[in-house]
Amino acid sequence: MADAGYDYRNPLAPPVDPRLRDAPKHEAIRTAARDITCKKRTNLVGIWFAVETAYQKQAVDKHRERLNTVRHVIAEATRDNRRSPAPSSAHQGLPTS
Repeated sequence: MADAGYDYRNPLAPPVDPRLRDAPKHEAIRTAARDITCKKRTNLVGIWFAVETAYQKQAVDKHRERLNTVRHVIAEATRDNRRSPAPSSAHQGLPTS
């Protein structure tokens, strides 16, 4: 964005720039178009996705044992819930007639 004459601190700033709320519509559209062009030129979304994916994989690897335990608990609870009959209205505190 700096190459286009803008001074935003980060890639999330342009869409929430308060100056654009009251700006002429054409200025807001021009800023948005330049923002998109910049993000495409720098492959921001692709790089961001790759980095975020790498961080998530590291977190999963680091906490794999805990995550597997939670997965097992959820699977058992789901299996148990499928075996249990649906509660009747009397069990839910609702009138039966």
